[in-house]
Amino acid sequence: MIKLRLISRKTRTRTTPFGKVLILTLIVIISIFTLRGLNKFLSVTDSVSSKTMAVEGFLPDYTLKNVLTTFYNGGYEKMIIIGKPIGQGYYLSGYSTSADLMRGTLIEMGLDSNLIVSVSIPGNVIRDRTYSTGLLLFNWFNTSDPELKNVNIYTFGAHARRSRLLFKKALGDDYEIGIISGEDLSYDQSKWWKSSKGFRTVLNESLAYFYARFFFYPNKEQALKDLELGYFVDEIQFHRNDKDIAFSKAESSPMTDKQIKTFVKLNYFSPNPNYKVKGTFVKDTAHYQFEMKTSTDRLPLYATFGKIHFQIDSVDYVISAYQNVALVKRAGYEHHLFIPYRDLTCGEESYGGGRYIDFWYDGSTKQVELDFNLSYNPLCAYNHRYSCPIPPFENHLSVRIEAGEKTYEDH
Repeated sequence: MIKLRLISRKTRTRTTPFGKVLILTLIVIISIFTLRGLNKFLSVTDSVSSKTMAVEGFLPDYTLKNVLTTFYNGGYEKMIIIGKPIGQGYYLSGYSTSADLMRGTLIEMGLDSNLIVSVSIPGNVIRDRTYSTGLLLFNWFNTSDPELKNVNIYTFGAHARRSRLLFKKALGDDYEIGIISGEDLSYDQSKWWKSSKGFRTVLNESLAYFYARFFFYPNKEQALKDLELGYFVDEIQFHRNDKDIAFSKAESSPMTDKQIKTFVKLNYFSPNPNYKVKGTFVKDTAHYQFEMKTSTDRLPLYATFGKIHFQIDSVDYVISAYQNVALVKRAGYEHHLFIPYRDLTCGEESYGGGRYIDFWYDGSTKQVELDFNLSYNPLCAYNHRYSCPIPPFENHLSVRIEAGEKTYEDH
């Protein structure tokens, strides 16, 4: 006979209070032992057989003797310093990147300059910098030593495991990557949790490694394009920094003494690669001389030399390049051309009298690049005592060239 049941009874096992305490205690003990070894896990050293050692450029000076010892004892034949912009001290030291600074230091310490090179990421690459420095190494291998397929990375403390992972992602499976962890003396390695420096370093590197290991899938092609753009921006910015420094010094500045006292920097459009245009140079067969008008009664002698045909936003333009008859006779200026021009920004964002470009052309090719980001103001834009050439009408361009130097508001 079938019995119908409306309810059932099930026996359930659950943890007693003592069991809960015991499990929690075991978890805590396991966690403590795991955390105690976390710094050691991150500060891995696992080198491979290689004649090339790459050194991350952020290492402090006290590690450099160990870097040299490792280099000599390991029988290495090449050291590659990979770094990033320092962002501090450029105006005094002359070093703009950590890689260049470390290279100079190691050479001062006795390393043969022929054995060491330095490469750095550009200043506007502010994300995924370790991966980007790995791409620098990838580019260096491809251009300088394509046959090289193994390298040891010398890095610093708890950064080691993440560095090797990101360098592997950057270089790819064709390369064998070893890692050497230099000693970090800024905290006690065996009791890292007892100082704020140690705790922050290990915790940050743990989280960063976890992210890089499970969530970081970079677009290598795009990252390489970002590096190329960054180098272009850096080149323009360094050029501008040098000019600002020259303008701030009385012996090299066109400004008045009153202006120099408060001068900080000139005004510029943001660097824009769209205004670094490719063009075709057509030499002038006539090559006639003429007196170019200036902002005063002075009439310097110039000669026509050629025209550059180029496009901006798919529109064709032509600009003429001239030779200063007196200047071309000086040593080093044999291939110098002068390009004065006006565009639709003149009198608004840029100087009303037009701007200039210095152009170097040896006639070896018809295909050239004209960078309007290097456009600069005449000296009379800062001080009325100068006499400045006026751009001929044939160099009045009916387009806005939003690149190069802007007007200087103080004059």
